[in-house]
Amino acid sequence: MECWLPKLRRNAERDRETTAMLQEESWRVLRIWEHTDPAEAVELILAAIEDSVQRRPGSR
Repeated sequence: MECWLPKLRRNAERDRETTAMLQEESWRVLRIWEHTDPAEAVELILAAIEDSVQRRPGSR
């Protein structure tokens, strides 16, 4: 496992940089892993959409 640590660290750093860049452009980043239960992934996505709609100007 130790041989994977540098790669995992680079991946985590890349993810942080990518997330920061996208957020600077007003994107909302959701990271859903392949091992996430599909029903849970759907709930996360729906919650993000609902939150986004509620934050829009003029929304009720």
